Amino acid sequence: MSGSSEKTNPDLGPLTIGHGRRLFDQSKAISAQLKELTPLLGLLEQATPDADQDPILQIMRFLEALADHSQHQAALLQDIDGKLEY
Repeated sequence: MSGSSEKTNPDLGPLTIGHGRRLFDQSKAISAQLKELTPLLGLLEQATPDADQDPILQIMRFLEALADHSQHQAALLQDIDGKLEY
C-alpha cells in the first residue's frame, strides 16, 4: 500500500531533469517577482513612522517621566526626613 502512494507523489521519486527545470522556472518566477517588489520595499524602508503616533513610544516616555518624578519625590522626602530628625 505504501509503494503505490510513493509512485503517485512525483516529489518522492528520484530527481530528474524535469525536477531541475521546474525548480529553475520557479526560481525565475521568484526573481521576477522580487524585481517588481524591490521599488515597493524601498518605499517602505524610507517611510519612518511619526514618533508622536507611536503608542508604545508614548507609554515609554510616560513611564520615564513617572520614574523621574518618583526619584525627585524620594530625594525631597529624604531631605525633609533629615530635617525633621535634626
